[in-house]
Amino acid sequence: IPVPDLHSKKEEVILQGEVPSPLNPPKGCLFSTRCIYADERCREEAPKLMTVETIDKEERRVCCFRYQQSEDSMKKIVLVTGLLGTNSRGVPSFIVNTSYMNAIAAAGGIPVMMGSGELASEYAELADGLLLTGGESVHPARFGETFNHLADGNADVAHNLKAGCNTARDEMEFAVFEEFYKRKKPIMGICRGHQLVNAALGGHNMLNFPRKHPFEHSEGIQHEIEASSGSILEKLYGQRFLVNSFHRDCADCAGPDVNVTARAMDGTIEAIEHKSLPVFSVQFHPERMRGDA
Repeated sequence: IPVPDLHSKKEEVILQGEVPSPLNPPKGCLFSTRCIYADERCREEAPKLMTVETIDKEERRVCCFRYQQSEDSMKKIVLVTGLLGTNSRGVPSFIVNTSYMNAIAAAGGIPVMMGSGELASEYAELADGLLLTGGESVHPARFGETFNHLADGNADVAHNLKAGCNTARDEMEFAVFEEFYKRKKPIMGICRGHQLVNAALGGHNMLNFPRKHPFEHSEGIQHEIEASSGSILEKLYGQRFLVNSFHRDCADCAGPDVNVTARAMDGTIEAIEHKSLPVFSVQFHPERMRGDA
């Protein structure tokens, strides 16, 4: 492929519109510091330019060779949140179960672990999608509740509910949710992530719901759920299928812009989808149903 010499006065490159080049680097061009295609090779050497269209012998439109690649053929980067706490030595740490990462990789994606709430905006620019993982309870203040009200005034129950929350993780994950959401990028929640998505979209959660619920949903038991016609789950698995269950909290009311798309046979909300944006969450753990967890 002919490569124009950008330092030569004899060869004049005429750019039109949004054609990317080192002379005119719109978003998406490898010569831009914000390039969504950039990789380690781009930092080591300037990407080769290729001729897109020859207008005549003296005027050419050029772009980076990667710009020509179909986005469908490029692996998507998925940002993955994790547990925020301390390791066995008491050092502040982030922890992500390998089953999440393995599932994304097996699906053709590139899982990247989130490591700073202060970089929520930068992560949203970098990644193609967001996965909010399982873990602690979402603080009731995030959905207009109090521990005392959820505990029906029982101080011991309220204390236990509070002990199950992680406000630092809430702050980080709600911040990154908002950044992906306003960019209309795909978001998926699993277990706690499902409850966080529900709260972020105006829904209501119940903490430690087995206190009032007669059916068991923890310890990895299997149970059947029913998916709504036309939903993501129904298209993937059919109307009824078995799932695992590891939760003690649940989404008990969805927000105004959300459709409940699956329920357990006892009525527990098992999946929700945003009515117009690519936001989706499930209460069960699909990443643990692949046989490697």
